[in-house]
Amino acid sequence: IILIMVDDMGRDWVSCYGSENQTPRLDRLARQGLRYETAWCMPICTPTRVTLLTGQYPFRHGWTHHYDVPRRGGTGLDWNRFTTFARVLRQAGYATGIGGKWQINDLRLQKDALRHHGFDEHCVWTGAEKGHPETEERYFNGYLMVNNKRQTVAYGPDTINDFAIEFVKRHRDQPFLLYYPMLLAHAPFGSTPMNRGVPPEERQQQYAGYVKYMDYLVGRLVDAVDDAGIAARTMIVFTSDNGSSAAGSLNGTPYRKGKGQRADWGVHVPLIIRAPFLIPQAGLTSTDLVDFTDFYPTFIELAGGKVPTGILIDGKSLVPSLSGDEDPFKKR
Repeated sequence: IILIMVDDMGRDWVSCYGSENQTPRLDRLARQGLRYETAWCMPICTPTRVTLLTGQYPFRHGWTHHYDVPRRGGTGLDWNRFTTFARVLRQAGYATGIGGKWQINDLRLQKDALRHHGFDEHCVWTGAEKGHPETEERYFNGYLMVNNKRQTVAYGPDTINDFAIEFVKRHRDQPFLLYYPMLLAHAPFGSTPMNRGVPPEERQQQYAGYVKYMDYLVGRLVDAVDDAGIAARTMIVFTSDNGSSAAGSLNGTPYRKGKGQRADWGVHVPLIIRAPFLIPQAGLTSTDLVDFTDFYPTFIELAGGKVPTGILIDGKSLVPSLSGDEDPFKKR
C-alpha cells in the first residue's frame, strides 16, 4: 500500500480532471486505475492529516483548526489516545515507512513519536521548529530527519523521493505500507531542479513549476513499483490535503485557489487509485462519495488487520467501490 498526498494542490492543476496544466504521470496513473470525481478532505493541512491518520472527523479528534505543533508547542497527536492506520498495519505484519511532511508532533521533544505512531522508518521534514531557523528549509538545503538523524540535503523532495523508492525496493518481497505526504507544492515558492537555471519570476509560474516537479517525482515512484515487479499486488493512492494555493482551471474555466476555504475549491480534491488486484478495469471513473476517513478502514480491510477495541472509526471502506460492487448499502 502506497499513499501519496501532495501538499496544497486541488483538481484544478491535474490535467485528467480538466486542468489546462499538464500532469502526464498522474494522467497515466489514472488511465491505469480509477479516478474519483467526488473525494473530500478538510480545508487545511493538519485537520486533514489527523483525519487521514485516525479515520475520525475533526469534531471527534479535536483538530478543528490548523495547528503547527513544532512552531507553536503543545502535545501534538497523542499516541496514547489515537491509533493510526500505520500502527494497525504494523501489527498485521506490514513494514511501515513515512517520507515527507509530519508537523503534528514536535520531533525534538518527542524523538520516538513516529515509531509510536506506527512507522518503522522515516525520512521527514519535521516542520519549522520555534527557535531553530535552519528547520524552516524544506527545499534547497532542506533540513530533514532520517531515522532520527538530522541532516541538511541538497533538495528535500529529491531525498524523500529516493527514500521512498529505496523503501519499495527493500520491502518488495513482503507486505508494506508507505505513507508519502509530499512537500510540494507548498510555499515558500521558488525554483526546482528542473528550472533553477532560469528561475521563474511570478508566483503563478513558480507554483506551476512545483506541480510539474511533483508530477515527475510521483512518476519516479510509480516506475519503481513497476520495475520491482509488484505492480499487480500494490495499491497506489494519490490525493491532496486541501485545495490549491494558486488559482488554476477546470474544463476551460478559471478556478479559485482553495486552501483554507470551506467551499468546493477548498475541500474537493483529486483522488486516483491504482490497484490491479481489486479494480476490475483500468481507466474507470467513479462518482461514489469518498472522504478522508475512508482510507483507514480500507487499508485495514486489505491488510487483514483489526481496529483496536474501543476506537470509533467514522470512515467507510472503499473496497466495495473499488471492486465495482453495485450494492449502495456497502458504500456511503
